[in-house]
Amino acid sequence: MFALLACGLATSPGGTNAQSTRVPRIGFLASSSAERVAGRFAAFRHALAELGYREGNSVVIDQRYAGGNPGLLSSLAAELVRLPVDILVTEGTPAAVAAKKATDSIPVVFGNAGDPVGTGLVASLAKPGGNVTGLSDFSASLVTKRLELLKEVAPATTSVAFLFNPSNPSNLLELRQMRAVSEAMKVKIFAIEIVEAGNISPAATTVGDGKADALIVAGDPTLGVNQKHIIELARAHRLPALYPARIYVDAGGLISFGTNFDALFRRAALFVSKILQGARPADLSVEQPIAFEVVINMRTARSLGLTIPAHVLIRADEVME
Repeated sequence: MFALLACGLATSPGGTNAQSTRVPRIGFLASSSAERVAGRFAAFRHALAELGYREGNSVVIDQRYAGGNPGLLSSLAAELVRLPVDILVTEGTPAAVAAKKATDSIPVVFGNAGDPVGTGLVASLAKPGGNVTGLSDFSASLVTKRLELLKEVAPATTSVAFLFNPSNPSNLLELRQMRAVSEAMKVKIFAIEIVEAGNISPAATTVGDGKADALIVAGDPTLGVNQKHIIELARAHRLPALYPARIYVDAGGLISFGTNFDALFRRAALFVSKILQGARPADLSVEQPIAFEVVINMRTARSLGLTIPAHVLIRADEVME
């Protein structure tokens, strides 16, 4: 199950903005594609409706999607600022960074961002300062737990190809942490940069040369765009692979360990409600995940000849047959 640290947000739209005749305008800026984040956006919109903000009636939502191309985010953020919107809600760390650069006055709520302090989004989790706050999808223990889980599922693993996007600051933090813990776990890390959609040739070369016997994929929109190719690469070379979100497992990946993103975006709606009622982002503590979900695809496990340990199956939030 997924749980979050509560920050005492109100659930009534009865503040000054909600009482005015002007309909609030929310900008939704996504690092990924509309298709890939459809579930997150639906969760956000549904939660807003439950709080009394119905799209097209008591709130307007303008959406912009970079489709995994971080180079588009600055211009998309600028478009939303020029409208102007009353609040910016972002999906993915790159979008949050772009929104912060685009405005220092419009409130920004990140629905998911990796290490908001380390990436410079906020001054601290308890007191963000400035105009930015939201929800983190990353904790300091995440990388270690991912490596541990991979070793439990595939005990013979000694070398891991770590696929990441170097332009994503949270991916760089994850890489540093992975390198810091890998030696103690007797695992060699091959860091592989994936920087564009439709091109995973760096990973294919490393895997094809037999340098890695397993894969770990960082959470990143550009990597998400390459989801099909990455899963096919792991399947073709019969490699155990651990992914950052269940969407990969739904598509045939072996196992995921990460945040329930729909839950994060339901919480993001509460941040928006509070701000529309007059709260300052600087005063709203960033929420961190305190639990992560594990999803396992047993069909893929059998195709790889893997026997998933009983204690891992018991811990899993979902086991797909």
